[in-house]
Amino acid sequence: MASSNEETPNIEKLVDNESFEMWRFQINIVFKSQGLWEIVNGIKIIDPSATAEDRTCWEKKDAKAQKYIITTVDKKILVPVMGCKTSAEMYKKLCSIFQKDTEDQKCALLCEFFVSKRK
Repeated sequence: MASSNEETPNIEKLVDNESFEMWRFQINIVFKSQGLWEIVNGIKIIDPSATAEDRTCWEKKDAKAQKYIITTVDKKILVPVMGCKTSAEMYKKLCSIFQKDTEDQKCALLCEFFVSKRK
């Protein structure tokens, strides 16, 4: 899954709705293996009163998670996350777009279902 140097994960790119679940499964494991999961899912946020050293450490981990996200999604998918400031914002945005239990996804699936029933 992750490459030997751990700098660029070797996972299937997120290109559309159909690739989302596989991408999410793989990228979550990369985040967990790199100690980034709590930052990406928003559990560990930077405390305003954190020391400069703690802030720098958090920012480096967040930047590493952002790098993993932007290098594992297709270019056309980068546009919605370009305004995000943290990896947690990026991840949440991608999940809101592609996760199957969102309202938009439910509507899309219902449309697909009814179109296929007519055929």
